[in-house]
Amino acid sequence: MQGIPYETFRWDDAFASGWQWPAGGVAIYLVVVLLLSIGMKNAKPFELGSTAVVHNLLLSLGSLVMLLGTLLELHRRWSASESFDWFFCEAPATQTSGPLFFWSYVYYLSKYYEMFDTVLVLLQKSRVPHFKLQVYHHAAVVPMAWLWCQYQQSLQWGGLLFNTFVHVVMYHYYAMKILKRPTPWKRWITKLQIVQFATSFCLLCITASKLYGGAECAGLRSLIFNASFNATLIIQFIGVDKRNKQVRAKGLLRAAEAGVKLVAQQPDWHKRRKPSQLSFLKDGVWGPLKWAMTAPPEEVQILDGLQVQLQDDQVSVRFALEDVELEFGLGGCAFLLSVVDNVIISGPHAQEHLQIEKAPACRWMEVLLHRVDLLQCGALQPGTLDVLPVGKKKQQKVAVGDDTGVLQVFYIKKGEVQYEWKSAPLGREISSVVIQLAKDKIFVGCGQSIHGFTRKGKEFVKIKTNLTETINHLFVEENMIWTGGEYVMNIYDSCKDYGFVMTKDRINDLTCAPVHNGEILSTIIACQDKCLRVYQGEKLSHEFAAVEGSATALGFQGVNPVDNTAHHVGDPVQMIYGTEQGVVGLCSLDAKSMRRTGSALSVDTVPAAYTLALANSLPEEAGVGLDKDQGCGLSKW
Repeated sequence: MQGIPYETFRWDDAFASGWQWPAGGVAIYLVVVLLLSIGMKNAKPFELGSTAVVHNLLLSLGSLVMLLGTLLELHRRWSASESFDWFFCEAPATQTSGPLFFWSYVYYLSKYYEMFDTVLVLLQKSRVPHFKLQVYHHAAVVPMAWLWCQYQQSLQWGGLLFNTFVHVVMYHYYAMKILKRPTPWKRWITKLQIVQFATSFCLLCITASKLYGGAECAGLRSLIFNASFNATLIIQFIGVDKRNKQVRAKGLLRAAEAGVKLVAQQPDWHKRRKPSQLSFLKDGVWGPLKWAMTAPPEEVQILDGLQVQLQDDQVSVRFALEDVELEFGLGGCAFLLSVVDNVIISGPHAQEHLQIEKAPACRWMEVLLHRVDLLQCGALQPGTLDVLPVGKKKQQKVAVGDDTGVLQVFYIKKGEVQYEWKSAPLGREISSVVIQLAKDKIFVGCGQSIHGFTRKGKEFVKIKTNLTETINHLFVEENMIWTGGEYVMNIYDSCKDYGFVMTKDRINDLTCAPVHNGEILSTIIACQDKCLRVYQGEKLSHEFAAVEGSATALGFQGVNPVDNTAHHVGDPVQMIYGTEQGVVGLCSLDAKSMRRTGSALSVDTVPAAYTLALANSLPEEAGVGLDKDQGCGLSKW
């Protein structure tokens, strides 16, 4: 064949029109996917960002050309026939020829090129949560498009128009995502695909009514295959959309408050201002802003307004702001406001009153703890105690696992310990205990196994992993489980391997947060080599090397973003970390960057930090567990 004529196109003479092509193409595709999945499991990902951008833009542009070409030829055919019945019911004598079927043929060929999607995903090791759906779709759509041409299937023009339109939007989104351009319409892509299949079903009903009326339509067997394929897709896409809604409802989209440092450029600035010149809005009422100096605990005092002369030229305040750095002048005194999130500032820089929304005071104080024996249990590993959510009886309960392999839940009633339940010995020492996000299920790391218990003590799941390291850290959200050993972080989806990462140094702590605009949470890991690392799946997105020492504990500033339903993907996540040297540092991270925002405690005054926890009653406060010469200590700020 010398070429593909447009006006005189004939399917029988076209390249790849034989049945061997779709059969062989799908078989080769599945074999390549299998081999790449095995071969890339322990290999380093390829950096193919530019290739992926070009690939997605080509598919988006190609889909647009097919969409416009098909619309043009549909208009020409409708103008010539002055009827639209053929759109729903092709005559059995119709031949696969002419300009309109030429675009159906181009659509069929494009489905082979779309298979390259999966190859890029595997080579980059950027596997998406719905990877199996992608493979199934690419494998089934090639024979479907071949059947359209082979049997002149009725209704194929509706499917071609909708699918090319969706692909124009979808592949453009993929390209913009790689380029890290904002795509606020991303969540509508799945809904658009659902609308596509729902509309196809409505068109099918029209065709069925014509068949019921005695009409004869071409390609009925192909249409049955197409309808069955669409039915399986719409069920899966509805499941994806439902899961996305559940994730958002349970707090995957959430907001974090940031810490802001205001630095007075002139030490005597307080003499220039009257009291309460800085205001904040709370419950609809404007009130004075409270201040606290950054100073050792014994010198900290809460200042109401600006009446009290400050002994230091640095003042720390906590409130929300836009994620920008702004400089404001107040009566000739300049302030630097940085690392902020969600604050409304009204008025020009020279305005007498700088009004800031939601500005609670920020302070920290040290609380010395005294030992009170509540119960006796076996030796414990770090991270093997967690507090369950408050139940219907508003009774706070505690889950603790010991080295004997026993998990027990207890609570305090009238000053006495009451045991809720104890598990049977699990066979190994318990190395980690966590509560599943947004639920009250308890997950336990025991050697290389993961056990799940209900609030009542029933073991509902047991996962025997293929790990060689002990599971020292756990994080559980919906069907996703993250584990951390000595050097390896693993991810499981519905109890099956999803991916793993070999870190550069020992893992000291692990948590997850919504950093990237993806289907799963990002993993934040504190490592022994003075680095915090952020992974999206298996891909390293940030490596924060500005830690003051070996990070030993991770937490969140203010409300945990995973539990904060007001947080949106793209909002900065405010992290707190503690080090072996006793430094409690603050950092802010988003999809583009990770930066240090300050230190709350100094090396000189505080020893090693082991845990960071949030006070539920006061979301602006955080508790820090410290190693004291005289015993235990707790700093609250």
